[in-house]
Amino acid sequence: MQNKNNFRTAVNKLNTLLLETAQPKEEITEFNTGRAIEIVNLLQNIDGATDNLVAAVNQQKRGLQKELRVHQRLVEKLFSNALPNKKHNTDYARHGLKTWMVKYAKQWRDKQWENKVKTEEELRKGCNEYNTKQFSSRLPALINANVLSKDVAGSYKFNPLSEEVLAHV
Repeated sequence: MQNKNNFRTAVNKLNTLLLETAQPKEEITEFNTGRAIEIVNLLQNIDGATDNLVAAVNQQKRGLQKELRVHQRLVEKLFSNALPNKKHNTDYARHGLKTWMVKYAKQWRDKQWENKVKTEEELRKGCNEYNTKQFSSRLPALINANVLSKDVAGSYKFNPLSEEVLAHV
């Protein structure tokens, strides 16, 4: 309501100032300092009223843009929930797994490596991961998620995941 009042006030003030300047045009024959000062003051007041009107319009516009963003988020949420991939992500996210973890596990399962001991290099190549540094940094997360187990000798064993999780990759 305050935004509407600011807008109305700014429009009314600008209209009043513009009506004051709408005098019939007379031919100027002599210099009149009083009228010149009056014109300068009117121009300054019109500029100030115009700035106030622009600020009120921008304030109203920002409010509408904010509301539009809320509507856009709600529409995106509506459509993203309708997509089947969104549901699949939550299925294995419920188990504490990330997409890349399930992708690795599916590739290792396809190679029938369940409960077999493998080296870090074999696991990395088995899931077609070419970045050794990234794969090494992901190993602790895989162990924490119980996708892999590490034995005393430093070898890794791939623990089988449930069919429910692997079906969604």
